[in-house]
Order: sequence, then structure tokens, then C-alpha cells
Amino acid sequence: MCRTAPTTAVVDIAPVAPAQKYTDEQLLRALRRAAEVDGVSRPMTQVRYDELRVAFDGPSGFAVIRRYGTWRAALQAAGLPANRASARRPNWTEAELLEWLRRFLAHPTAGSSYSAYVAWAQTTRDAPSGPTIRNKFGKWSTAVAAAAGED
Repeated sequence: MCRTAPTTAVVDIAPVAPAQKYTDEQLLRALRRAAEVDGVSRPMTQVRYDELRVAFDGPSGFAVIRRYGTWRAALQAAGLPANRASARRPNWTEAELLEWLRRFLAHPTAGSSYSAYVAWAQTTRDAPSGPTIRNKFGKWSTAVAAAAGED
């Protein structure tokens, strides 16, 4: 009887990106639908989009930004009017964002919620926006934990 050595196959497994809930086309179609419902010729803001999307159960504005990088880029990809590029600083470092977040958290009545930060940032000169911080860290709670030194 002839015995052969067992063979082992080498399988090259490439990393798989996490499944995306929405395709690019679904995101762009949702933007176009919201713009159609809005019926206004000026650029649609993310806040306005989020108000409109509930009527058709569209993806969140945050999901759109995560895919396209900026709200402006998403509107442009959808063929919709977009504001000119902002004069605000587009590339905050993680350390700079954490410093701003610490300033906010040190405010006696601030709390730590995303909505409270957004309101504070709108009245604080040169403060980065809430979406800028959230986008950099992935989740608001992650940013707050990092600012508090809990990472």
C-alpha cells in the first residue's frame, strides 16, 4: 500500500472591507430625492437633508459624509448645488481637536453631549464644528473619551 503525505493548500485571504449598508448610488439618489422634496435652488445643508430624509427613510447625513469625506463633495457627486469651499481650516490635527473639546468640556455648564458642543461651537470664534470632531474620531463618545484621557 502506498501512502502519500497529506497536502495542504495555501489560501491567500485578502482583508475584506466591512459591508456597506448603502451603495454609492443609493446615497446619491437619497441626496437627489431630498433636494427634490426641498424644492429650493440653493445648496442643501446636512441639517436640512436630515430633516427631509425621515420622510423616505434615507441614510443619515453622517453616513453620506463618511462615504464622500465632506458634505460639499457628496453634493457635487450627486450633481447638486454646493457651497464654495469654506475658508475655515479644513485639516485640524487630532491634538488640536482634542484641545478644543477640552475647552468645551471645561465650561461649567457644557455637559458632554454632541448637541451641546455644536451649540457652543457656533458661538465660539474659530472652534471646529461638531461634525469635524465626530468625523475625525468616528464617534462622538470616542472623541469625548480621548479628550478626557480615557482612551
